[in-house]
Formats: sequence, structure tokens, C-alpha cells
Amino acid sequence: MVYFLASGALLGQTKAKISIDFNYDQVGKFLEIFEKGEMTEADFDQLMSLHASQAYAKKLSTFFDNVDDNSYRTSLDAALAKNPLKNDPYMLYRVVPELETIRSFLEEIKQAEDQISTKAASMIASFTPDSVDFQATVYLVVGITGGGWTFDDEPNAFYVDIRSLKGDMNGLIYLSAHELYHLVQDRFFTQNSSGLNVERLLSQTIREGSASYMADFSKAESKGDYTEFNQNIYKVNSRRIQSNFDWFDTVLFRLANDGSVEWESMYQLGLTGQYDSPLYFVGYEMMSVLDANLGREQFLELLGSAPMEVFRAYIDLVENSNNRDLPAFSGVTRGILDSYSD
Repeated sequence: MVYFLASGALLGQTKAKISIDFNYDQVGKFLEIFEKGEMTEADFDQLMSLHASQAYAKKLSTFFDNVDDNSYRTSLDAALAKNPLKNDPYMLYRVVPELETIRSFLEEIKQAEDQISTKAASMIASFTPDSVDFQATVYLVVGITGGGWTFDDEPNAFYVDIRSLKGDMNGLIYLSAHELYHLVQDRFFTQNSSGLNVERLLSQTIREGSASYMADFSKAESKGDYTEFNQNIYKVNSRRIQSNFDWFDTVLFRLANDGSVEWESMYQLGLTGQYDSPLYFVGYEMMSVLDANLGREQFLELLGSAPMEVFRAYIDLVENSNNRDLPAFSGVTRGILDSYSD
């Protein structure tokens, strides 16, 4: 377990204190099974009883329908036999060629826990209120979803797919900072409790945008496969940033005016890698502009307010700015936000 202090300036006089515990149980058991080249019933039961295994299945079920213990067992058996399956949501056969990289990277991570924690903490330190105090657990898993994730009902945990990092230590540090900041957000952002899809969109755009701004892959100097992959996504979105704002306008309009539209379909359009996560970078640009113009203390106070207020602050700033190059939301979006005024 590693402890660090994050120096913030928003709340109270004490410095934020966050402890990080690394959990490797799922990765260790997975590698053990493939080292033996076979899997007993006891092996499978132990693997599926692990919290990280259950969390991975929960995450995968947001993308696929046929996710359960039986389908995981079938995928594992096929991977052990080096026999790819069709319609396999787990696609564990993809992991087999990368087992040695995973094994060596796991040992490298174990030796670098302090370094990972310290560097990840430094990225989010000045964006973390002094009152924040919690213990986080980082669960590493072997999977095919890529990257990291958190769950709303687990405010003290985040998950990382070790395979997707391809041995990139710097990528792990940046990814850890991004996911760790989501846990910080849970402790001072105003949470959306209305259940309205419009407000969900505002909240998710700010949450992902701020985490991407705090853990900014575009500023990474050390390059690995995962870091370069993310830097390319940043470049793609920076070149089309006004189009991303137009994209947001369209998604917001659908959610506000089309009663038949489902949240999940709009989420897939803007907040997943399907189109390089355009709304992440709407939020990122908002954070960059607000931080630069408001000053850090006022910026953090704004982040702690309702997402609607963050959007209004950005729109007001752009409307009153002489900088015509700032990306802007449409007047229709402003009208929709005003219609939701308290």
C-alpha cells in the first residue's frame, strides 16, 4: 500500500491523503492456468470468485449480451487449446500471444508501485481538494476491453486491463491518474441525481473531459505503445475540436427532444472509442479554457458545482471573449441549458 499527499487549495487546510493498494489476484491466477496449460474445476472456480473477475464480466456485459461464467469458461478452454471461437465476447485467444509480455510487465509493476503512485498523484495533485482522504484499490485484469474503468457504485476502486498496455509503464501511470481522478471527482463534484439524460450527458462530458485534462497524454514525454495510441487520439480530436462541439450539440438535441432515443446509443456515439471519444475532448477543451481564464482556485470551485453551471460558465466566457478561435456551442444548446435552469 502506498500513501501520498496531494496538495490542493480548495477545501480546508489539511492536504489530501490517498492510499493506493495494488491487487494482482486475477492476473496471477490467469497466468498460472496458462503456465500449466490446463484448467481444473477448482482453478476455474477460484478465478471466477475473484472480485476483479466479476468486475471484468460486469464491464464486458455493457458491450455484449452473452457474458456469463459459461461463456467465459468456453473462451478460456478455447484459448488454452489455441482454437479461436466465433461470437466470443471474451476473445481470450487474443491474449495468448501476449502472455509473456503480460508476465514480465506484471513483475515490473510490482517493483514500481511507489513510482506509479507518486507520478500519478502529481498529475492530479493541484486539482484535488485538500479534504480528500480515501484508500483506493487498483485491480489489474487480463482482458480485451482495453484501458481502465471505474464503477459508480465502487468509489474506492478502479480497474486496468494490463494486456492493453503492452508493457508501457508510462501509459500505466497516465491511465492510473485518469482513473484515480474519477474517484476524486466522486468526492467533490456535484453528482447528477435527476436521472435525466440531458444532465447525464453534461456530467459525463465534464467527468471524462476533466480526467483527460488532468492526466494529459499529449504532454507525455516517454513513449510506449499505449501512450502513442492515446496521443494519436488526442491529435485526431484537436484537429476537429469545433466539429466535436457540433457533435455535442447534436447529441444534446436528440436527448432533449427525442423521447424515443436511448441513452446507451448516444453514449456510444460520443463517449466511447467507437469514434475516438469526441465528447471527452469537448470536456477537455472546456477544462483547458476555464482553467486558463479563471485561475486554479476559482476553476476548482466551479468544478464542484452542478455540471449545468460549468457549461454555462464556459458559454458565458466564450460569448464575452475577443478570441474568435475558441470552440463554441450552438445557440440551440444554450437555449436547452437555459430551459433546465433551477
